[in-house]
Amino acid sequence: MFYAVANAGVLIVCGRTKLLVDALFTGGRGAGFSPPSDAVLECMLAGEAPFDGLSAYVFTHLHPDHGEPCAIARIRDKSVPVLLPRTARFAREVEALENPVVYFDGAESCVDVGGLRVTAVETEHAGGEAFGIEHRSLFLGAPGRRVFLAGDARSDDARLPGGRTADIAFLAFPEVARAGGRALIEALSPKKLFLYHLPFPEDDRYRMNAMTRRRIEENADWLPETEVFRKASGHLVISGNYE
Repeated sequence: MFYAVANAGVLIVCGRTKLLVDALFTGGRGAGFSPPSDAVLECMLAGEAPFDGLSAYVFTHLHPDHGEPCAIARIRDKSVPVLLPRTARFAREVEALENPVVYFDGAESCVDVGGLRVTAVETEHAGGEAFGIEHRSLFLGAPGRRVFLAGDARSDDARLPGGRTADIAFLAFPEVARAGGRALIEALSPKKLFLYHLPFPEDDRYRMNAMTRRRIEENADWLPETEVFRKASGHLVISGNYE
């Protein structure tokens, strides 16, 4: 089961394993993105339902619209591990965290969390060297099921998909209209595609949600079953149960 939290924030529930991915941040609204509401952020930090019993907080990268060390430091349950790439920019802040930290080191690393294997693949953040951010795309594996989360990766990064396929894929919304995006989607061969990294309606100053739906319609001849990863301000939306 997947819960849309904000921007590219996703709560993934697989059996008794719960991963919260790219969801602890407060910035981005001025740039057309949506942080979680204050109420949802408080629930995530406090481990209140549906965030109770979290197995790990996971981050593809640290950025104001994915994960901020100042927000991560406010996690109440200091026993829950934090999984993220090692980054020089925030090394001091990450080392000061009280939660156990598991780093995604090297070109590829694997971490078993509950019933899921998290495989983190080093990828380049869209925009390249201008961002200078350590970034990982994620493959989450469970028996008979594989989920891919691109984060902010360039879809034409040669390290993706690395011979892997996915049953369910999460990809940033602009990629569906790019040649690299199409090549990655076709190589992953997902049964279900979610397009994410989109704002709440009240923050959608550039009408990105409407544009994305048009792109889905324009590319329907080759896309798998595809939808915008729905979200709404102030509460959580279950976008689908695909277990």
